[in-house]
Amino acid sequence: HWTRKGSCRLRGSCRFGHPPDLRGSLSSAYQNGRCWRGQRRKVRKEGRAAAFASFVVDSFGAEYLRSSGGVLDVAGGAGEVSFHLANAHGISGTVVDPRPPKLYGCVRRWEMGMYQSKGERRCKGQNSENDDGGGGLCGIDHVPLYVGEALLGAVLSSSGGGREGARDKLEFMIQEDLNSFRAEVPPVVLAVGVDISGKSDSAESGDQQVKPNADKERRLRVAANIVRTIHNPSDILDRLMNFSCIVGMHPDQGTEFVIDLALAKGRPFAVVPCCVCGRQFPGRQLRDGTEVGSSYERFLTYLMEKDPEKRIQRATLDFGGKNQVLYRFASDFVCAKADYGNS
Repeated sequence: HWTRKGSCRLRGSCRFGHPPDLRGSLSSAYQNGRCWRGQRRKVRKEGRAAAFASFVVDSFGAEYLRSSGGVLDVAGGAGEVSFHLANAHGISGTVVDPRPPKLYGCVRRWEMGMYQSKGERRCKGQNSENDDGGGGLCGIDHVPLYVGEALLGAVLSSSGGGREGARDKLEFMIQEDLNSFRAEVPPVVLAVGVDISGKSDSAESGDQQVKPNADKERRLRVAANIVRTIHNPSDILDRLMNFSCIVGMHPDQGTEFVIDLALAKGRPFAVVPCCVCGRQFPGRQLRDGTEVGSSYERFLTYLMEKDPEKRIQRATLDFGGKNQVLYRFASDFVCAKADYGNS
């Protein structure tokens, strides 16, 4: 900002230098679009989650997203989208992914002042109420499950009155998924994905030690403390049935799950498809009989054709790579928001 626009959003709290001779030095190149090797300026890779979260808030509204259980983040991976929604907008979220969220990078960027808070700093019902363990950050919930047809069937059968049967299915699925990802590593590694035991990964003998980094260890523990993993099948069912919006940022195999669950429950959604996974789903066809195969454009058409009312919209987000977002508003559904609790 200092070299491009001649100003700094962080002002006195910024840790970087602001040489007067460099103020606005790149403004002409910035305005003429000569950055990014002659291409249109886009958000860098590490900013994709924030860009997608901002799109969700701008499209559906923060007040609406805070209602009915918050946002369901399918195949959320590291949990960056949910972290941004919680701490920049005050919107609670639940990550559905067999892998534990890795929020060390998010905590580090937050402490550096790289997030702009646009809502309440704390989310009600989250698990970071004491600054000692959560660093004053809003926590996110984590459901350790694969997303797919089996999970969708369990949730939809619960809506039809088979809650007990769905709960038993979920209990079995939880155990199977946990067994798949269990490894002999320190507990904090399972929580944040980084080993802080002090041993060097490159030391074959195990005798070489790395000098402990107090800030890194503290951030790792904060990242672990603001994640609450849910194992109770009844609580998981409640999260999968009661949500304001369902989102997915490059969910790969979980892309169809996002749209299918949203359409079945009458909830708004936003998803950025990435991998087509044509070999795993060879039977996909468009309505005219054309096979989807590995074509990304045909895959987007296939996803949009899932809506019989043809109200799924498509937009382009401002970052590189796969940046096409499919979404549908709450107002497009027949059921009113007041009836969500009865669905």
